[in-house]
Amino acid sequence: MRRLLLSKQALQHIALRLDEDQARSFWHQLVTRYRYDQILVADETSKNIGVLHSVRGWGQMGITPTDRDTVLTRGRSASALTFFSVHGFEDWRFTNGTFDRPAFQSATDQMLLSPDPVSSETLADRFLVLLLDNASIHKDTEYLRKLRRHIAVWFIPPYCCRLSPLDNGAYGYVVRMMRQYADYYSGMDIRHVLNDVFRRVTPEVARYCFYNCYEGCPY
Repeated sequence: MRRLLLSKQALQHIALRLDEDQARSFWHQLVTRYRYDQILVADETSKNIGVLHSVRGWGQMGITPTDRDTVLTRGRSASALTFFSVHGFEDWRFTNGTFDRPAFQSATDQMLLSPDPVSSETLADRFLVLLLDNASIHKDTEYLRKLRRHIAVWFIPPYCCRLSPLDNGAYGYVVRMMRQYADYYSGMDIRHVLNDVFRRVTPEVARYCFYNCYEGCPY
């Protein structure tokens, strides 16, 4: 770095600048080719019953605080793979632990490629592009080839989670809803809680999550 006359702070600035450039380029390409109502976003989230409570503690300055409240979460967590659009959460599936590649592919087949029993229409028929992050379970070459026969697949640039309506709005709204109605949800299984909250996300909230990504993109 000394030979290049660069400091650590200068390198960080360059890295952030490059990140902003790719974020801007990605979002421009996306909104030029597709309307918001043509975009479907998928991602995983893990929640446990402890989300219902904000744990607070006390302690003298310089001493690790003592927890005043303790929430037991063992055995009371779930991972959800969700599909999200400007209409809200379109569909979701749960698994114990975390999603691995086979579980992701199986759940995606069920939600994205299986026809609706009433309309005979698949989720892939209703949207033109699927946004995914760069998790390794999303990048199986053979499976991507299969998906792209039904829907275009775009990957959000690395370290640009603010470009995902799920990470930049929807999941945060889910947590706030869970805490707002904590007394009501406290006796429920976490999957029942998430089922209820996912259904409560309105199109108005969903559209805000998409617009929030636009506003969060550096211009």
